[in-house]
Amino acid sequence: MITVAVIAPQPGDTTSLYRAYGPFGHLERHNPDIRVKYLTREECAEWHKFQNVDVVFMQRPGGKGHVDAILALKQYGCKVWVDYDDDYFHVNSDNKGFVGTVGEEFQNSILGCIKSADIVTVSTDALAKTIKQKVERAIVVTLKNAVDFRWWDGILSRRLPKAQRVNWRGLDSHHRDLQSVESEILELAFNNRDWMFGFYGWNPWFITDKLEKRFDYFKAPIFKYHTDLALSGGKVGIVPLLDNAFNRAKSNIAWLELSLTGHGVVAASLPEFYVPGCETYKSGAEFKDKVKAMMDNYEKHVRTSVEFIEANYNLKNWNKKRVQILEGLTK
Repeated sequence: MITVAVIAPQPGDTTSLYRAYGPFGHLERHNPDIRVKYLTREECAEWHKFQNVDVVFMQRPGGKGHVDAILALKQYGCKVWVDYDDDYFHVNSDNKGFVGTVGEEFQNSILGCIKSADIVTVSTDALAKTIKQKVERAIVVTLKNAVDFRWWDGILSRRLPKAQRVNWRGLDSHHRDLQSVESEILELAFNNRDWMFGFYGWNPWFITDKLEKRFDYFKAPIFKYHTDLALSGGKVGIVPLLDNAFNRAKSNIAWLELSLTGHGVVAASLPEFYVPGCETYKSGAEFKDKVKAMMDNYEKHVRTSVEFIEANYNLKNWNKKRVQILEGLTK
């Protein structure tokens, strides 16, 4: 029996679904020899809670307190596994997390977490490369974000007939990314009066103020916004991203979610989006043309993407690597 303690800063958020509570819940459900406990970082100071724990998984640790916690856990006799889904070494200045991550103290703390951990997992090869450049001796493994199709059973059966709709999902950290195609979105809206636009997670007012009420805005917990995306009947999902170090390390969760809710996806020309069924663009003009073309040809792209997701982004398969990691840490 291997006992894992999982520590996630926000158990109910998207990254926990794909990186922490989601995969470890699946892991325990399908592996009788693995037991999972869910704890808080504050509980790292309570040594008695770790005497029956073999491995501690910490999602995106950062800050001096996390380094101290990792060192304490190792003193208790636990192996420590840390996981990152974003490149904290290259946070953009427009990101709300920039001020908290750009300082020398935080950067040194992230390095301290990586150096102190027994293994580091990340969501993309680009992020793995960055971490290895920072800490050469770190053991870094890429574990792609993947889906448990059990999450989607009730959602996929409720998809509505298709509508003339373009959908985006994300948070305010993508302000500048959306601004990069602002004029193209507005031109598409002006030339196609029967289209609606949906924004899930954040209202980009600099666009929606000019859309003459032909938009919807939704902010909801993760499974609710998955359902809302499916129920919207959207044909096209857009993933505009600027080409920078932070975005090059991003995973393709947006493509996964939009494809599984029935959207043909148009995304920025970045490595994680070079996947079957996804159309990529390099300029605003190309973005506009591909969105327009996708409206008439989304079904083929959806089928291609979903088949590829089922074959390559199935959590059951990726969790086999997590089992291997746990066995390697405890042998």
